[in-house]
Amino acid sequence: MNRIIDYRKLRDFITNHRVDGDELELGTPASLESIKIVEDRLGVKIPPSLKKFLSEVGDISDHEYYINGISGNDPLRRSKSLITDTMEAREQHSFSSKFIVVHSDENEYFVCLDTNKVDSLGECPVVEVDFITGHVKGELAKNFDIYLSAQIASFDSSIEADHFLLEQ
Repeated sequence: MNRIIDYRKLRDFITNHRVDGDELELGTPASLESIKIVEDRLGVKIPPSLKKFLSEVGDISDHEYYINGISGNDPLRRSKSLITDTMEAREQHSFSSKFIVVHSDENEYFVCLDTNKVDSLGECPVVEVDFITGHVKGELAKNFDIYLSAQIASFDSSIEADHFLLEQ
């Protein structure tokens, strides 16, 4: 059984919640052409759950927290984007060419999709990678949808980590 994000429920939550006085913001949905540019530039196949995220919301951010994506449907944007953060991690931290950076705490860790480990559905695990060594510290989620649901749910202690997931 595969669990996927319910983007209607996710949009409703983000539209109606504030986090420490700040609003989470949904980005602009990315086009298939923009997603293809990301795949070509990074030299990896983006898993279905991340493609869906990009095509539904583009990215998510507030003043301090973000989930990388394609901001403003511009895959080459320089700030907090899949291409920029992934390429910087590869160049500055000797990261595997199979990692896609979806979030970072710029002094401690990166959250990455590990496309070395693709399952039968085309999904890959979300892992925490050490900022200095580039080594995997551990698996955070089986796939991007599970990671995304848990991250957004963490902004409201009254909901469970799987709140935004549907059975498929």
